[in-house]
Amino acid sequence: MTIRYGFFNSVSKDRKYDADDFNYLLRKLISNGVFASPSNNLQVTAGTGMNIIIKKGEARLDWKWFISDSDEILQIDAADVSLNRMDRIVIRIDFTARTIGFAIKKGTGATNPIIPDIQRDTTMFELGLAVVSVPKQTTALTQSLITDTRLDAGVCGVVTGLIDQVDTTTLFNQYQTAFQEDRTFNNTAFNTWFSGIKEQMSTSTLIRKFTNIITSTAGQKVFNIGISGYNTTLDILEVYINGLRTAETIDYTHDATQITLTKALDAGQQLEVVVWKSIDGANAITVIEKVEQLQNEKLDKTGGEVTGNITLDTGKRMMVKDKNNTGLNGLSLLDNELLLGNSVYKTVIGSKSVPIWDSGTAAKNLATEEYVNAKIKELQDQIGALKGVG
Repeated sequence: MTIRYGFFNSVSKDRKYDADDFNYLLRKLISNGVFASPSNNLQVTAGTGMNIIIKKGEARLDWKWFISDSDEILQIDAADVSLNRMDRIVIRIDFTARTIGFAIKKGTGATNPIIPDIQRDTTMFELGLAVVSVPKQTTALTQSLITDTRLDAGVCGVVTGLIDQVDTTTLFNQYQTAFQEDRTFNNTAFNTWFSGIKEQMSTSTLIRKFTNIITSTAGQKVFNIGISGYNTTLDILEVYINGLRTAETIDYTHDATQITLTKALDAGQQLEVVVWKSIDGANAITVIEKVEQLQNEKLDKTGGEVTGNITLDTGKRMMVKDKNNTGLNGLSLLDNELLLGNSVYKTVIGSKSVPIWDSGTAAKNLATEEYVNAKIKELQDQIGALKGVG
C-alpha cells in the first residue's frame, strides 16, 4: 500500500514534490474542460477559405492549465474531389514533449465519413473543441459546416470546481436534436408552401437574401437591423443567435430599424439578422421599370429626345414613351400597349413615317427594338446570376 500526502517545507531537502503532486491537488478541486464564460471561450468559427479561427480562451486538461490570449488561425487541408471528410479540432497535451497546443485531427475520406476519436492515454490527452465537415470539392468553409462540441462532456465539457464535472452531454444532445427538428420542420413547412405557390409564381420572381452579423457586448439586448431598405410589410425577417433560429414575440420583437431581445446576451455571442426580399415585389425595380429608366437616358443614335417625324424600316419596331401621358397622336399601327404607372408604352410596327410630336409640348423618348432587347437581355443575365444568391 502506498500512502501519499503533502505539502511540508523541506528540511535538508527531505521533502521533494513534482508537478504530479501539485496537479493531484487540483484534480480534486477543478475538473477538465473549457471555461464556460465568456460563451465564445475557445470557440471554433469559420475564417476565409479553408481557414478556421479558434477564439482566445482558457481550459484545464489533465489538470494542467492552458491559456490562449489571442485568436488562433489554423488551415484545414483541402477537400477531396470525390470523398467527404470529418476533421476534429482539439487541444492536446503531448506528455513526451511536455507541451499543450491546438491540433487538427484529419479524418479519412469516405462517402459517409467517421469523426476521429479523442485520444487519452499515457502519451496524449485531448479536449475536442469542434468537428469540421469537409464535403467533397469544398473550397471555402462556412459556419454551418462546424459543429461545436465544447459542451459535450464526453469529449470536452466545461470547467467546474469542488463538485464533479457537470454532465452536459444530455444538454448538448438535446440542443442538437432541437436544432435538427427545427430545421426539418422549417424545411418541410417551406417546401409545402412553395409546392403550392410555385405554379403561380412568375419565372422572373426572385428572392434575395441579405445578412448582417453582429457580435454582442455584455448585457446587450437591442441590435440595429442594419439592412438598407428593410420593409416590415414586404420583407421576411429572421434572427439567429449562435446559429440557432429564434422565435418572434417569444425571443425578440422588432420595428423597422431595431431588434430587441427578450434576454440580454453575454459578450462575444453572434447574432445574425437575415432579411429575405423579393426583387420583383413592391418598391423593387423590375425589368420593365429598368427599361423605363433606360428610356430616360441617352439612347443609341435613333433615340434620345426627338420631335418631328421618324421613318421606320419595314418590319422594324420602336418603343415610344409619352412623357406627359397626353396620348400619342397619329400612332394608328399599334401592336400592343402597356400601361405602367403614368407612362404609356406603345410598340409601333411598319415602314411608315410616324408623327411623334404632340402639339409642340410633349417630346417623346425613343429607342429601337434592338436596343431595348439588348438591354433587357443584359438585365435578365444579371438577374439570372442572382438566382444562386441566398
